Amino acid sequence: MVEFVTRYRRYAQITAAFARHDFGYLSDRMGFSKLFTGDEALSPYDERTEGETPSQPIRPLSAPERLRMVCEELGPTFIKMGQILSTRPDLLPKPYITELRKLQDHASKIPFEEVKEVVETEMGKELKEIFPTFEEKPLAAASIAQVHRCTLPDGTQAVAKVLRPGIEEQIRMDLSILYGMARLANRSRFAETIDKVRVIQEFERVILRELDFVAEGQLTEEFARNFQDDSKVHIARIFWDYSAQRLLTMEFLDGVNISQLDVHDKQEVDTRELAKMVVMVTLKQIFRDGLFHADPHPGNLMLLPDGVLGILDFGMIGRFDRHTLAMLRAIVFDVIQRDHVSMAAHLLDYDIVGHDVDMRKLREDLRLLFRNIASMPRAQASEALQSFVIEHELHIPADLFLLDKTFGTLDGTIRLLDPRFDLQAVAEDFGAEEGMKVLDIETMAKELGMRIFRDADAIVEMPVLLRRIMRRVDEGHFATRTRIQIDDKTYARLNKLGLNLFTGATGIAALIFAWFTRAATDILLPFGIKLPSLLLVAGGLLVFITTWSLWKGKKL
Repeated sequence: MVEFVTRYRRYAQITAAFARHDFGYLSDRMGFSKLFTGDEALSPYDERTEGETPSQPIRPLSAPERLRMVCEELGPTFIKMGQILSTRPDLLPKPYITELRKLQDHASKIPFEEVKEVVETEMGKELKEIFPTFEEKPLAAASIAQVHRCTLPDGTQAVAKVLRPGIEEQIRMDLSILYGMARLANRSRFAETIDKVRVIQEFERVILRELDFVAEGQLTEEFARNFQDDSKVHIARIFWDYSAQRLLTMEFLDGVNISQLDVHDKQEVDTRELAKMVVMVTLKQIFRDGLFHADPHPGNLMLLPDGVLGILDFGMIGRFDRHTLAMLRAIVFDVIQRDHVSMAAHLLDYDIVGHDVDMRKLREDLRLLFRNIASMPRAQASEALQSFVIEHELHIPADLFLLDKTFGTLDGTIRLLDPRFDLQAVAEDFGAEEGMKVLDIETMAKELGMRIFRDADAIVEMPVLLRRIMRRVDEGHFATRTRIQIDDKTYARLNKLGLNLFTGATGIAALIFAWFTRAATDILLPFGIKLPSLLLVAGGLLVFITTWSLWKGKKL
């Protein structure tokens, strides 16, 4: 009963938030606004910005701005949902994408007593027995977790990331509600071609991964292994003895956050070289490892002593399987070479476009895209690319959409360090210089060897099977069966065409028979009709009907 009441109140909060920001029509179209009455159904004029009076409506705000405000009001789940949707230009128009990218993952600080309770519950000890020192003031506070500086018993400086109390229960309830709303929307007048339940499933996978600190710690270690041979990149070490499901303790990185570099720091630091390092590290993550940090904003990057780059917070990541990574490498190489013909072929080979696509138009549009995009600013180029994706209905894996957000965030970080930095040029140089390394011929050879070893029996049997097939073909025992499926409209047309051909053939046959029997005037039919005359009239009529029917069908 308590759960039902809590869920009902949350439904009411969500509906009221949409109504306050003038999205009440969505509730009406999906059919769940009628579940709430009275004070829960608030006016769209109740929400106001700072300095407005109660009588001032919010209508001057655009729909994308109001949607962002709804997400901010409804808390962590909807903020994360908005951030994820901002990476999906196939789901939302460009103005919504732009506005949702402004969502900031900030939150009020958790009271220290609640932080202490989470740590002690997870570790089964008192806080002072776990960490000799634990600063009450957090280093950072976000919607999912809060970070505190601490010291391990051996004196090692560390930071503890603590999950917000009750946040997992809140997010799971919101997910349940979102599933209900998505199912209702799929059955309502609001339904379109997009399966909203699948969108929520994708979002659930992302946000629940952020709640799992054990998985985040394992990902952090995987990133560290990928860069263990790079002395210019450092990723914090995880202290598993002081970590649990809701607590992640890691090495404290003593440096300057890139977002906090002041004018004096920038004078002492080669910011252009630092910007290039950030770009190269990101490109290696994407094209070499297939595992990349999807949120490289300045707050997640640190400048450590000796010019070392420190990377923080691996909550939002993208990962490509071998197939997707191979596809991405091939397409990027086509982009670098401006080879629109090869790229069109790769889009078809990797099932990014359907097999019924107009290849001539696809190649021409790619040629125009390559020609125009080179001179566009990054934002305009991104918009042109998104328009191409939507126009040609490209079937792109979800993690590939994260690349647009990643490069958008990366562009902002680079602009902070060096406003004149040419991100596109460095990316193209990386592709040209590191192309063979990115293709990783050795790995491909090893994979090919493993496949040959795994399929050795089939390879040995192949000649035998081919001989058996050829023998049956020679003996006439080989047959194929083809099944063609056509729709009702096409079937009706084919049926009509067959009938016309039969009628026409019958008419022509009657005319030919009338010609050969023209001398048989002594053969009389009932009512004194002569056989040749009957055949001539009937044949001519059938030929006329066939010709008229075919002509009319061609006009239609």
